[in-house]
Amino acid sequence: MVRFLTLLMSAAVLVSCGDCYHIEGRSSSSHFDGKMAYLRMLDEAGTVVDSSEIVHGTFKMSGNVDSVMMLMLYMDEACVAPLVLEDGELTVDISYADATVSGTNLNDSLYSFLRRKKDYDYEFNRMDSEIARRVLDGDNYDLVKDEVGRACDKLCSDYYGYIEDFITSNYDNVLSSGVFLLICRSTPEEVLPESFFSILDDAPAAFREQPALAGYFATYGGR
Repeated sequence: MVRFLTLLMSAAVLVSCGDCYHIEGRSSSSHFDGKMAYLRMLDEAGTVVDSSEIVHGTFKMSGNVDSVMMLMLYMDEACVAPLVLEDGELTVDISYADATVSGTNLNDSLYSFLRRKKDYDYEFNRMDSEIARRVLDGDNYDLVKDEVGRACDKLCSDYYGYIEDFITSNYDNVLSSGVFLLICRSTPEEVLPESFFSILDDAPAAFREQPALAGYFATYGGR
């Protein structure tokens, strides 16, 4: 009888848990010790979903997953990294210069995208440095800008094409709306090409119904 009750209680715990997330975070920087790690929603208020104190470079979070969400990981008030909260075991690695989240399909896909995006960012910075170097060496500024500018225009086209393809290929999950918001919030509006906002015109209901996107649809949707 005792064994039966034990098994029954164990089953009840498993049922009550449902889909659960477990986050193991670690940092190589002692700068974060004593700070609080927060998971914040992408809404304007930055609603806190979970939190944990960082002790000796580590922190842990766990809980139930009512719905899959893309969130931002903060260390106190500093935004550190995006994260998809979904069922599974997540690992967060934070260094002085970078942060990664791994362990679940959507997070692995997100960080594969971000690594490719970082390669593009590196190329943009390299082109800026090339212009500055050649001008300092005595080359004509307008000529250098024209030559490098053509390559930069091609890179820009490839870059935004890659982003748009990633968003549209993930319409069936939270990566689409999450990455759309990340790009909008990290890039000046005047820099974003018209084609980027055309994503809003043909987006499916699952994308359009995200509350955090309401302002963008009010401004750009249906043009």
